[in-house]
Amino acid sequence: MAAGLHYVAFNITASTLYLVAVGLLYGITGTLNMAEMGHRIATLAPADLGLVKAGGLLLLIVFCAKAALLPLNFWLPGTYSRASAPIAA
Repeated sequence: MAAGLHYVAFNITASTLYLVAVGLLYGITGTLNMAEMGHRIATLAPADLGLVKAGGLLLLIVFCAKAALLPLNFWLPGTYSRASAPIAA
């Protein structure tokens, strides 16, 4: 039970960071379309590039956490070792 709660808490935190990153990028560029966002980032003022980099870094952290890539894989072993086979599959 504790491993499941650990999993839920970690993934809720990661999902919150994802929403913050997407909101940050949307606030700067005004679009969620990736092609359009790329064009708008290319024409941004230099003062806004730091925020774009922060949003990109947050997305990288979130995706690494959700995929359990090192060093953000600490939640994976305990969660999957305690789950039954049909649930872990």
